[in-house]
Amino acid sequence: MKPSRPQFLKVEAYDGNSRLSWTANIEPDMSSYSIDRADGKGPALSWENIGQTTGTTFVDYDVALNPVFEDEISYRIRAFEHRLNIQIIAKQYG
Repeated sequence: MKPSRPQFLKVEAYDGNSRLSWTANIEPDMSSYSIDRADGKGPALSWENIGQTTGTTFVDYDVALNPVFEDEISYRIRAFEHRLNIQIIAKQYG
């Protein structure tokens, strides 16, 4: 069975960077989460993997938040279980 989709993804400012947080999956065989980022928004994005974690938070130190800058960045979190089934959630941030 696939892991459930990570829920309640939030993106907020953290020391001038993007801090992502989400609710933990409840499956007992969860192994990690993979974090991907893309410039822009919409269905045809080019995703780049920027990290992995076993926790439910991640700080993107490669993106400096600037209220004057109006570029949009999208994030998605992929949940992995030990059998490598994947489920995806996407969040737009701009």
